[in-house]
Amino acid sequence: MRQQLLGDNHPHVATSLNNLGHLYYSQVRYTEAEPLYLEAINIATQGLGKNHPHTQTFYRNYLRMLSQLPEAELRQRFPDEVVEMLKPKPPHP
Repeated sequence: MRQQLLGDNHPHVATSLNNLGHLYYSQVRYTEAEPLYLEAINIATQGLGKNHPHTQTFYRNYLRMLSQLPEAELRQRFPDEVVEMLKPKPPHP
């Protein structure tokens, strides 16, 4: 509904996409969550800029979801540097 009222590239649409992506993420429906996160990031980057807090939140949510994927899948899709960045880090002492 927001998309129809505000248009495809409105920041509120990006927020709705991010929230729906987060719902799918919480249900371990990563395949459905990923395109929503990516679209939210794209809209927010264009409308708000890459350094805006909302854009950064959407990006962090996407990375959190990626970090849950099996390492073998990540290695097929991303360069080694990205895979290493997404690996869980041991807690600080």
